[in-house]
Amino acid sequence: MRWLLLVGSLAALTYGVIAAPMIAIVGLGGLVLSGLMWSAHRAKALRAASSFDEISPNDRVYLRPIRRLRDEIEALVLENSKSPAIKVIGGEAIQEANGILSHSIQLLKTRASLRKVLSQKGDPNSEINTLQNQIAEAASGEEKSNLELALNARQLELSHYGEIEGIIDRVDGAITQAQAALSEMKARIAVAAAGDKEGESSSEIEDTITRLRSLTKSFDEVEELMKVHI
Repeated sequence: MRWLLLVGSLAALTYGVIAAPMIAIVGLGGLVLSGLMWSAHRAKALRAASSFDEISPNDRVYLRPIRRLRDEIEALVLENSKSPAIKVIGGEAIQEANGILSHSIQLLKTRASLRKVLSQKGDPNSEINTLQNQIAEAASGEEKSNLELALNARQLELSHYGEIEGIIDRVDGAITQAQAALSEMKARIAVAAAGDKEGESSSEIEDTITRLRSLTKSFDEVEELMKVHI
């Protein structure tokens, strides 16, 4: 009987010696993984900060609210990392916010290039009117044909400028939408951190993240349009 008790005691002691380090290792692994995730988010944020310096002072006015909201979202997630809802969705929220900021920076950089194109367009309407008058007064069929070719070229150029202006308007609208979406995300996270309904809060944040992803796709479409005109 004593022998059985001794064996049982040794088994319990051996389990404790092995299990304790294993638990510690698992816990440490979780901390390391969490640290790597936040390091990745911070690396993206630093790259975005570097790109921010490449934006013109005028365009930074559009970007500052978006960058501020991204920073506030990240701070809320980190401050409330123990919240059940934030644990589920916080990292993804930061990732999407960083993505919106990066896309906004790229859109504004390309927008600046398009505005430069517009600044060099001169006065095509005046030139079109002049060509139309010259066509009406052309002395020969050959002269008239040449003037008509020039007129068509100027009209095509004017249409091109109109497309550029439309794209710039879309960029401005996208930037406004980005700010509104990040404001909503910040509010959702704040509510989730203050509440105790994990499922409901997580679902609301996921809905906002879905809208951010849709907005990112819209950004991609605008970027593709912009590349054609640069």
